[in-house]
Amino acid sequence: LITASRLLKTLYLFGGLSALLYGTSTYLVAPMSAALSDSRHELAAAAQAHLDTLIGKLTPLVSEVPQPVLAQGERYEDREDVDSDGDPTEMFHRDIGVQTSPPPSRPSSPSQEEKISVAEAQAKKAANIGAILSDVDSTIASELRESSNLQDGIEDLKKYLDSLMYSPPTFSYGAGSAFGAKRDEDDEIGRVKREIRAVKGVLLTARSFPGVGAGVR
Repeated sequence: LITASRLLKTLYLFGGLSALLYGTSTYLVAPMSAALSDSRHELAAAAQAHLDTLIGKLTPLVSEVPQPVLAQGERYEDREDVDSDGDPTEMFHRDIGVQTSPPPSRPSSPSQEEKISVAEAQAKKAANIGAILSDVDSTIASELRESSNLQDGIEDLKKYLDSLMYSPPTFSYGAGSAFGAKRDEDDEIGRVKREIRAVKGVLLTARSFPGVGAGVR
């Protein structure tokens, strides 16, 4: 039997259940959904930023940047304009019975410039880099040889100066002996000067002509 007390209890239970569901949806489910949406937006923005950075780093490495792909609506947006021109084959007069043929299409002229493929461009770049590296290698080898020759000349000069420094002094008596000793001393001094001039010339040559590879590096 439906009594007033049972009806009130049913209404109370229904109201409490409705309030519980409303509170759960408002204070628990809605904040969680909003937080999830914000997290998704942040993740999408971060992924887009990193993708743009990666594209910016990879762009200088390619020989030809591809054209952006247009959407289907943008690609065929002028279809109505083309259709509005009409088909040339529609020029048929039934009352006269004469059909005019469409104008012959003009043959497409071949492109004057030959398109170079990406592989050929990369091969040319690799060949240029190889030639530059070979020039640098030969220049370094020539500089090493010049440095070795210069080092040998310096070592010879050093040995000669050491021999002059540690040679025992000779004493002679008489005018002829003094003249001969002075002449020998002049010869030794002239020889040292010639050695110094030769080393100085080598240094000036190496400094004035550093090599072709200096501009490359």
